Amino acid sequence: MAANVTVSPNIVRAWFDTVLNPLIRSLAAEQNVLAHRNFTWKTEVRRFATLVPVREHLVDEAQPNFDQFLSLHPEYNPPIAEHDRRLAPLAEACDRLQQALIEAETLRKVLDREKVQQSDMDFCVRLIAEYVINDAQTLPDYYTIAAIWNRHRDEFRAALQTNGVSPAWQATMEAAGTFETAVRELIDKLSAFRNELSLSSGVPIVDRLTG
Repeated sequence: MAANVTVSPNIVRAWFDTVLNPLIRSLAAEQNVLAHRNFTWKTEVRRFATLVPVREHLVDEAQPNFDQFLSLHPEYNPPIAEHDRRLAPLAEACDRLQQALIEAETLRKVLDREKVQQSDMDFCVRLIAEYVINDAQTLPDYYTIAAIWNRHRDEFRAALQTNGVSPAWQATMEAAGTFETAVRELIDKLSAFRNELSLSSGVPIVDRLTG
């Protein structure tokens, strides 16, 4: 702790409730997303739904507590920065993979066989590219193109192995692996600190359970 400052139990409680617990939960959710290779990529906005810079995992009202925590524990700035630094290349790789899939003949050939109207073709291709990037499984019937995706999922995914798409796919997987390492290391560091702080301050990690 900076300058050997000992914070009060009330501050420790606030850190747990507004910073450490929410961050660790959100980072664990990121880890789960990566483990299942569902990147939550959205083609229309060209960004992830759940993979975000660390600070964006916290609500606005918690930002002062986060800043206070970092001011007293600046050793957590580097692993947080590493998380965010490794996230950017993954987003860039997914964006390039999206474009490669959209330009691939494989997707359009399947949609031609399904007699998709040309006026709907671009929309369907973008949607299927999103499903391929996120490794979507069987889709419920209420999805717009569930029937087409469910019939041809393996064929759509085979586009990842084609010459025009494979390099972008390989780059995406490499970036995902590097980012996953940064996520895991940050979780480990924050979890260890949270446990030490709880034991040294006598403040429970979770104050009370509701439900």
